[in-house]
Amino acid sequence: MSVETNKPADTIRDGVLKATIWKNESEKGSFYSVNFTRTYKDKEDKLQDGDSFTGAELLRLSHLAAKAYDRVGILRSKDKLEVEAAKLDELEEQTQS
Repeated sequence: MSVETNKPADTIRDGVLKATIWKNESEKGSFYSVNFTRTYKDKEDKLQDGDSFTGAELLRLSHLAAKAYDRVGILRSKDKLEVEAAKLDELEEQTQS
C-alpha cells in the first residue's frame, strides 16, 4: 500500500516569507489555494513555519500575494491548455478509427 504525498503546485519565496500554491480537485473541477507562511528558527534551532507576520513584513507579503495571484493565473491557463489538448487528442483518435 502506497501513501500519496500531496505536493504543492508551486512555491514562491521572498526571504523568510513563503507562498505555497496548492492544486485542489472538486466535483466542479480543479482550483488553486495559497498558504502564506513565515519561516523562523525555534529554540532548538529547527526551521518552522508560522502564519503571523510583523508590520514590517506586510508590504512584502502583499507583493508576494500579487506574485502568487499571477502564478495561479498561469497555472489555470496551463490547465485549460492541457484540457483542450486532451480533447483534440480524443477527437483525433475518434476520426482515425
